[in-house]
Amino acid sequence: MKITIDFDPSSPSDREAFSEFATALIGSYTITEEAELKPAPKAKPAPKAKPAPKAKPATEAADMPSATEIRTLIQKHAAAHRSTIKAKMEQLGADSFSALPESEYPEFFKFLKELK
Repeated sequence: MKITIDFDPSSPSDREAFSEFATALIGSYTITEEAELKPAPKAKPAPKAKPAPKAKPATEAADMPSATEIRTLIQKHAAAHRSTIKAKMEQLGADSFSALPESEYPEFFKFLKELK
């Protein structure tokens, strides 16, 4: 089989067509201004993934309420108990729920569950 290609390196459309042809034929290549075919730079290897955080012991994970659960209870009780909720957060060292340390979630969750 014989293939003949008429290629004018000064023609942008010819360079683009040749680039597409070369990529389809032999992979990722780029054409320089001198119309030389050079292999594209090799991709850097992906950085190693960070190790997953250590899982909490089953009993601790089961006792730890999620931020979503706590926010839901705050919304439920905010109208009737806003000042009480605010005072409890301040007692736990936070001026808002966003600033509340996760270590305080279980106590705050228990407090919210006891509100009527």
